Amino acid sequence: MDRLDLMRLALTNLGVDEQLDDPDATDSRAARAFRDVWDMTRDATLRAHLWNFAVDPAGRQLTADGAFTAATLGDHSHRFALPEDYLRLDLQRLRPENLRRDVRVSRRYIYANDAGPIHIAYVARVEAVGEWDELFCNAFAWRLAAATTKRITGGAPAAAGLMQEFRAAVLEAKSIDGRENPPEEIEDTDWVASRYDGSPGQRFY
Repeated sequence: MDRLDLMRLALTNLGVDEQLDDPDATDSRAARAFRDVWDMTRDATLRAHLWNFAVDPAGRQLTADGAFTAATLGDHSHRFALPEDYLRLDLQRLRPENLRRDVRVSRRYIYANDAGPIHIAYVARVEAVGEWDELFCNAFAWRLAAATTKRITGGAPAAAGLMQEFRAAVLEAKSIDGRENPPEEIEDTDWVASRYDGSPGQRFY
């Protein structure tokens, strides 16, 4: 699909019989409405799910940009700047594993009590429509329709139904992506590793 295909699909979702031949048309109210919310709708749809196509399986290694006092970062001692294209963290792939219980994401940073480096996987901002998965395109078109229904049709109440269709499309994608992904290998915590290693001085009850 390309931008024009997605705009036409959104029009179909809106029940609007309009011939749109150019996504950059200036004389089309629908095209203008779609362009105005395109980036916001794309990012919101990407954040709604850990889309396989938008998550690099290799992930990214981050290094801390310095140590800070508790008064500076609250309950955390280190922060890690997130990549420019970051949209959502895949917490299950955060390494070291024990960080998952004590991290906070805010203002384009990950805050943690670990000097790092840390390894993350995340949903990236994928702007090229040609790289989008078909399931994502379907969900995006429903959300695009919901975001523009008042401007295009005047039917603001219909937005609730369109968002319901969007959520159903995301649920379908989660189901299929979950079946396509291999099982996640969970790393042993320090407690488990010590128990199996039989480290001296360790007592467990």
